[in-house]
Amino acid sequence: MKLSEVALNDVFDTSTTGKAKYDNIMNDPETYEELGITSEIKYMSPDEAMEMMAEGQGKSVWQIVNRRKQQGGDKKVRQFAKDMSDGKKFDMPLMYFAPGGFIQDGYHRLMAANALGIKQVPVLIVHKTNHTRKHDAYL
Repeated sequence: MKLSEVALNDVFDTSTTGKAKYDNIMNDPETYEELGITSEIKYMSPDEAMEMMAEGQGKSVWQIVNRRKQQGGDKKVRQFAKDMSDGKKFDMPLMYFAPGGFIQDGYHRLMAANALGIKQVPVLIVHKTNHTRKHDAYL
């Protein structure tokens, strides 16, 4: 089933990533900008998002997808796709880029969106430009 005609906001909830610390960054940008942390919701294709996540991990999309399949991820992706088709809302995926580190969440959701033909998904992109002890207290 393709979700081409379903509104993007019917699938992904742009008010949350499901991870409180990243939601705090998104909802209180002034505080975090002082700490060298910025965030934005970026709309991109599921393929683009999966590519960025793979690059952040120093791997190819194929390696990530294959690993997910080996871990039983196909079942999870099929369930997510069914739930999306049934109208369930999902937390938006996220990527956190920092000097010497990368965190991502949402690969299975992106795979399901891709399988359904969803053209654009919201992704919270967080960038940390410097390391400070004050920052560590917030995360």
